[in-house]
Amino acid sequence: MTCKSVQNNLIFYIEKSLPDKQLSEIEQHLKHCKVCAEKYQKLLAAYQFIESEKQSNVNPYLWTRIQAKIQHKPATQKTWQTVLQPVILTLIVIIGLFLGIKLGQLYTHPHTSYNYAQSLNDTTIFYPVADNESEYLLFEP
Repeated sequence: MTCKSVQNNLIFYIEKSLPDKQLSEIEQHLKHCKVCAEKYQKLLAAYQFIESEKQSNVNPYLWTRIQAKIQHKPATQKTWQTVLQPVILTLIVIIGLFLGIKLGQLYTHPHTSYNYAQSLNDTTIFYPVADNESEYLLFEP
């Protein structure tokens, strides 16, 4: 046999899936050819490693322990986390909005509220009506 045909059939030789005649021919070739024998040893080591990794050592009680942990949830769920925390957060937001509105009402900007405009002779005063700055009441002293 040639080296190429032996190297192409090495995996089948390892698995013993070749006819007996070919197995013996490859065996004889490996005894005489060092290059093919080295490739055979490397391939055999890789094959054995893969086979050892295929066999996993599974603990037979693993599934039982996982299932027990799933079914046995801790019964000590903290009430403040599930009920009180959202309530407190909502109250904080409402109080913040209320305080923001009240502080906004206390602040008066000179250009937006009660514009006091006087005419040229300083006797006529215009006051805005309600919140509409486009309508003014005219007061003359």
